[in-house]
Formats: sequence, C-alpha cells, structure tokens
Amino acid sequence: MSRLGFILLLLFSVLMVNLAYAKRAQAAKVKPVVHGGVRYEAPNANGRQAVVEAWDVASGKKLWSVTVFKVAIKFYLEEDVQWVFIQALSVEAGKLVVTSEDDQTYLVDLKSRAVTKADGKLIK
Repeated sequence: MSRLGFILLLLFSVLMVNLAYAKRAQAAKVKPVVHGGVRYEAPNANGRQAVVEAWDVASGKKLWSVTVFKVAIKFYLEEDVQWVFIQALSVEAGKLVVTSEDDQTYLVDLKSRAVTKADGKLIK
C-alpha cells in the first residue's frame, strides 16, 4: 500500500470514529416556575414530545400535564439530532410561556390548557 493510501485510510478511520460519537447531549434542566400556588415544570424526558406539568405546591400532587408540541422524526436522519426540547418557562398574563430550543414560543392558557404558538396559531 502506498504512503498516500495508508494516510487516507488512517484519516478515514479517525473520522468514522468521531462520527460514531456525534450524539446529542442530554437536554438541559429547565427551571420550574411557581405561580398562584402551582409549580410548572418541563421534564424534558422525550425529544419527540414536549410536555409541561402542573403540580400543586402545598400538596405535591400533579394537577395536569399537556403536550405543547411534537417533533416529526424523519426516518432517513439520525433521530437524536432531530429532537427538540423545552428551553425555558415563564408566566405572563395568565399564560405559561414555553420557549423551545429552536426558538419557537408557545403559550399554554392556564385555565383552558389550550396551546397556541406565539403567532396565534392554535396547536390543539
């Protein structure tokens, strides 16, 4: 084998090893928000579906959960690099403001639990 062939083979081998480890890091923990005696959390357990949970602060009981958005996974791409997680939560004017990693903003009405995008489009 020529020296150039050996170098190319070695370079290709190193690149393949690095690609095998190019997995997505675990989602960051989202700081919960407390409003009106209710703690709102984003567990970020699944990158295919973003869920928000409401917990009663006094009793510690789960009150409800709602799916904010789902991620359509393309079969021909690596799954974990397509995942999108919730990045931040806040409460404004009776709505839970949910910001995703891809900079989309969703609003969850705290009374009806209806989910809309910040542009007004109803999700469910």
